[in-house]
Amino acid sequence: AKLLASGLEVAGGEFKSLSVESRIPVNGDGGVSLQAESASWGGRTLTGFYVDVGKSENEISFLVGSSEGAKNLVSVWGVATDLEKDLAVRVDSAHIQLEDEYLANRGPISLSYSAEAGLAVHHLYLAGPSGELEAVPQDTSSAINIRVSKFDLAPWAFLGGMDGRLEGQLSGG
Repeated sequence: AKLLASGLEVAGGEFKSLSVESRIPVNGDGGVSLQAESASWGGRTLTGFYVDVGKSENEISFLVGSSEGAKNLVSVWGVATDLEKDLAVRVDSAHIQLEDEYLANRGPISLSYSAEAGLAVHHLYLAGPSGELEAVPQDTSSAINIRVSKFDLAPWAFLGGMDGRLEGQLSGG
């Protein structure tokens, strides 16, 4: 199946010149590919945006990116494994660039979710010129603990769909 649209607005974002192709899952295998001339949200635009997702048995591979050489760039790929009631996600490579600022993973990002335990971050370490984000071992409260080292959040506000403004609560010991 193939869908073409001149534009799509969803969740505060806009996709221009959109193409979606799908291979209907047969015997558990299938996939979807989305391509857009541009994707915009939170005051930022990615040109040549694409998402490819494929499923084979209990593994879902994904690739999200945008055109090389643009001032804003996203490149993320990895695998999610569906284990009946649990989900495990491994991001092998993550690189997000906003003009001169960027974040890149150091080692695979590893997350899991189960109905009983909730979301667990096993490994997360992102670094770039604006600082570092690192998951630290979870405490007994099951909270997700992220250590932030000299990190300027302003350039990253768009990830939450905000245009240059990011608010929140930070607590620590």
